[in-house]
Amino acid sequence: MSPPYANRSSASRLSGIRPRAALLATLALACVALAALLAPAVFAQTQDAPLSPAAERVFTYWKDRYEAARTVAAVHPAASPLEELDRRVGVEQAGRIALSEVLDAGLGRDDLDAVQQRIWSILGEADADNTAFLKSILPEQGWFRISVEGLAASQSAWLIAQHSPDEAFRAEALKRMTPLLESNDVERSQYALIFDRVQMNAGKPQRYGSQAMCVDHVLAFHDIEDRANVDARRAEMGLGPLKDYGERLGVGEPC
Repeated sequence: MSPPYANRSSASRLSGIRPRAALLATLALACVALAALLAPAVFAQTQDAPLSPAAERVFTYWKDRYEAARTVAAVHPAASPLEELDRRVGVEQAGRIALSEVLDAGLGRDDLDAVQQRIWSILGEADADNTAFLKSILPEQGWFRISVEGLAASQSAWLIAQHSPDEAFRAEALKRMTPLLESNDVERSQYALIFDRVQMNAGKPQRYGSQAMCVDHVLAFHDIEDRANVDARRAEMGLGPLKDYGERLGVGEPC
């Protein structure tokens, strides 16, 4: 089924990227605002609201995309825990890429919220299941090291922790990642994103300006400490200027 709408968002454009590392690294940067903005709890009270014909069509498009990714992933069962980790991330990212397209569907506010209710019900369950799996395979030494388990495993584990509904686990993941920064055994950019997510969810200012949220239906950055020097801190973590990042996320645009 072809999309019933145009793909304008950064995350949507990334769906054409093929290399796995590029997909994980770049898509994660583009999707952090979606995860911060569209928390499942926002829609929990109206989860069973009926859909209009237009909303039903958009939701069906999203669900078809997501189920197709699950079907493809199930064709070849993972041969190891790390392969299963990568498989799970591929499925959850397919759902989030398709979600970014839903946001560009041109639906009215009520229809868009109703569609998101259903989508986040599904993605929320997947995120919780992925979190449980990740907890079961955590390395004894703390976290997945690039020099040992490899870059893909490090990225996949980080992305599941970043999207986890378990705040305590995300904070624990950050704690486990911290000792690996000095040896570059974790990606510095990914550390910055999970650090900011933990700070934001604790009601504190973020350090690197990676997290955005919807404020009065306009996407805005969460509070940033010492904003005048944020670009210097971002550069230390391998992140580009805040202005460019905000443009990619759509900061200042309706949400």
